[in-house]
Amino acid sequence: MKNFLKIFILVILILGIIGAGGYLGYHYLGNKKENNVDFSSMTYVALGDSITAGSRGKLSGVFSGYMDAPYCELVKEELGLKSVKNYGVSNSTIASGDGYVSPMVERYNEMEDADIVSVMGGINDYGKPVSLGTISDTETTTFYGALNTLAKGLKEKYSNAFIFFMTPLSVPNFAPLLQKYCQAIKEVCARYSILVLDTNSLCDFSQEYNADGYIGDGVHPSEEFHKKVLAPTISKFIKNNYKAK
Repeated sequence: MKNFLKIFILVILILGIIGAGGYLGYHYLGNKKENNVDFSSMTYVALGDSITAGSRGKLSGVFSGYMDAPYCELVKEELGLKSVKNYGVSNSTIASGDGYVSPMVERYNEMEDADIVSVMGGINDYGKPVSLGTISDTETTTFYGALNTLAKGLKEKYSNAFIFFMTPLSVPNFAPLLQKYCQAIKEVCARYSILVLDTNSLCDFSQEYNADGYIGDGVHPSEEFHKKVLAPTISKFIKNNYKAK
C-alpha cells in the first residue's frame, strides 16, 4: 500500500510538471523571481532570421529596410550587457538545402564567443517547407535533424554559456502547421537540456493586435512590437533563468 501511494504521488508530480511546461526543461518565463545578476561584463549573440535582423518587411509591396534597434539590441540595453552581436540574416532557415540562404546549422560555428546565446528561427523552414523528419534525425536537411545538429553544436561550442531557443512568432494564418515546427524545437531542446522561450504563445502579434501597431507586414512585427513586447519578454526570461556555469 505504501509503495502504491509513493508511485501515485510521483505520477501526480510528473503530470503537474508536464502540464505546467509541456516538457521537462521547457519553460515559458521560468522562475517568477528574477535572479540578482550583474550582466555588465557579459556578451550576447543572437542567431536568427529577418526578425532578429530587424527587417521591417514589405509594406505596400516595397521593402521597408531594417530597424536600428531590433529585440537583441533592446535586450542589451535592458540587461546592461557589455555587447551584443546580431547574427540575424533575412530568409535564413535552420535547416540546410539547395538554394537555402545562410542556414543557421551551417553558420553557428562562425559566431563569436559569448556568455548568452539565443536562437530564433523556424518560420522560413515552415515556409519552404523543410521536411520535419523525426526526432532521431541527424541529417541537416530535415528540421529535426538540423535542430539536433545545431543544439548539440551550440552546447559544445558554448559549454559555459546560457543558451536558449525561441519558437517562431505566431504569424497570422500560419497555424496549425507552424505548431509542429514549434513542437520540434521544444522536443529537441529537451533532449539537450536547453531552455525554450515559447515566443509563439507569449508574443502573439496576430490581427487582434493590429490596432496597437504591432503587426507590421503580417510576418515581420513592427518596431513597437520589438520594443514593447518581444524585448521585454526575452529580457525577463534571461533574468529569471540565467545561471552561471
